[in-house]
Amino acid sequence: MIVSNYSDRLQEIRRKLYQKLDDKTENDLIREKKEILNKIKEHIQNNICSENKQNKQVPLEIKLLTRKDIVEYHDDLVRKIDIIFETELSSLNTTEYKEEIEDLNKERMLILDEIQKCRDENLSDENIGKRLKFCFIYEKINDYYIANLFIANYDHDFVTFEPKFREKYLDDFEEVNKSCLLNCLAEENLIIDFTNSTKYELNGLRIKRGTFENFSQVNFDFMNEYINKDMIQGVSFEMYGFYLIPKKVFKSLRTIKRLFINDYYGLIDSNDFDILENLVSARFLRGLQEIRPNSFNGLINLTYLNLSSCCLSYLDDGCFDGLVNLKYLNLQSNDIRQIGDNVFAPLKQLICLNLRENMIKNKVNLKGLENLRYLNINSSFLFHLKNVSSTLEALTFDQLTKSEDINTQALKYLNISKLPEDVYDNPEAFKDLQYLEANRFCSDHQFLNQFNLQNLKVLICKFENIPKFGQNLCNLKYLEIEDVREFDTNCFEYLKQLEYLAITIYGKASLVEKIEDDHFKGINDLKYFCLKIKFEAFRDLSEKENIFESLFKSSVNLSYYKNSSFYQISVSDFDGNPLNYLEISEEISETLDDLFWQNLE
Repeated sequence: MIVSNYSDRLQEIRRKLYQKLDDKTENDLIREKKEILNKIKEHIQNNICSENKQNKQVPLEIKLLTRKDIVEYHDDLVRKIDIIFETELSSLNTTEYKEEIEDLNKERMLILDEIQKCRDENLSDENIGKRLKFCFIYEKINDYYIANLFIANYDHDFVTFEPKFREKYLDDFEEVNKSCLLNCLAEENLIIDFTNSTKYELNGLRIKRGTFENFSQVNFDFMNEYINKDMIQGVSFEMYGFYLIPKKVFKSLRTIKRLFINDYYGLIDSNDFDILENLVSARFLRGLQEIRPNSFNGLINLTYLNLSSCCLSYLDDGCFDGLVNLKYLNLQSNDIRQIGDNVFAPLKQLICLNLRENMIKNKVNLKGLENLRYLNINSSFLFHLKNVSSTLEALTFDQLTKSEDINTQALKYLNISKLPEDVYDNPEAFKDLQYLEANRFCSDHQFLNQFNLQNLKVLICKFENIPKFGQNLCNLKYLEIEDVREFDTNCFEYLKQLEYLAITIYGKASLVEKIEDDHFKGINDLKYFCLKIKFEAFRDLSEKENIFESLFKSSVNLSYYKNSSFYQISVSDFDGNPLNYLEISEEISETLDDLFWQNLE
């Protein structure tokens, strides 16, 4: 009850910290949050008690005492497999699902072969009524196989646990996670044979909370009979209800390389993960309240740290100490308001930092980030950056108050809503820029003619009136324009290198009717063309198709897609990813993809 009351107050503080507050109120709330987290930690440590876990084994009901028993047992297994597969096969058209049918028949034969081997061994004179192998069939326990076959010797733990495995709802921590382990094995293997002396390897293991009296008594010794724990690559840990990291659990998982912790509404403290020296990637999702100094000590191989969508309000100096090889750090979508001046100082190898969608005030000191190459940051408040690395190549930022701390001439990628005024005096400010996404300040398109943009390959922007693109954009390959209300002729005359063109018209279908050849003069080698409209529908476009098709070489094969608000032509198999046009290292270009962090999980 005490922890629950503390948790309620933490939630209340979090809601208040999402609001705009004066400095005193903000500091008071953050101070109270730290005090509550200390009280939770003290309460949990003072209430650790011992527990004698009861043996909840279920007595074995399978008895094969005679040759007849064994024959009937295996015949029943064969009949069950035939029914499962025949039912599935009967629902598939032999022409349309030829490959699926072949795969299903192969899987059935593999299972039947293993059942026959067990039958032959069980029928040997020395095994009848004594040392038997048991087979267990499970239908559609996952989306990977129609059925799975489990094989175990009479004295294996699985034979005793098997009735529990069939239960839909389990509660006990060990039973819940034994069931999770078996399900993971079934996802990766059609046949799971525990009689084999070689233990199974798992790519990923899910750990669920379950119930327990004392987490210090929980262990994963039961895994030893099922898998090789040292070969587990990744672990996903559901930790709702915990307020301290259960360090004992990780002693059984010391070799993992990926860790995913979700719904952990507590803090992480000094040396919580020091045993996981092989860890390469760590993800916290939802809940994390505080990172204390030296929390990541020992994680010398950690390269990716994803702390997005948590409940962090502040980052104190020392919270990232020990992360000597960290390259990618994601802090997006927290409510971070305060960042210590030396928070990032230990991260000498960091190349990508995401601080987007936070509540940062005043300044962000990037001291120590000597190799930083991509920064993604914004806030509801105005703030400024200090000690920005000269190695910065990519920047996503809503607005810059001043550009004095950023070497804009080194930027190759820029996604920004408003340019700082002092930049306009320097025509060479973006001389190496290859990618520009600017969706709020482009209504005044004069800026395009103020800078040397000879290296620009990708431009994504909003124009009410499509401008006449000048010769300084002659190397442009990818152009995406939104919210168009006016479209003059000869706008693209100098864009002879253009391969991708997408135009979105804002609720004015009559604009399309006025399109003539001169509107696209200069373009004749597109790989992709798209015309969209918002809030209205196109009228008949058949009269305009010749104009659109003339934008492509006549020798290429074209694919079409059309509906009432969308018209697309593209060269067959064309990949329209704008990042493909950038001459930038792969370790940076992959982080610019919206799915980068998701793909790591």
